Amino acid sequence: MADRISKKAEENLDAALTMLDKYAVSVSIHSNKSVYKLQDCSFLSVVPIEDCLVEMFES
Repeated sequence: MADRISKKAEENLDAALTMLDKYAVSVSIHSNKSVYKLQDCSFLSVVPIEDCLVEMFES
């Protein structure tokens, strides 16, 4: 699931964030990133790279 969401973020960030809201079970906030645990037990890291952009990758 994390891989699907990160690939979706490359095409459509809003759709990826909607998927993240739907499948996230928990979130852990770190100094420069948020790590989401998803329903399938995969993890997705979200890192801000500019004021309104983020990078998402499977972790």
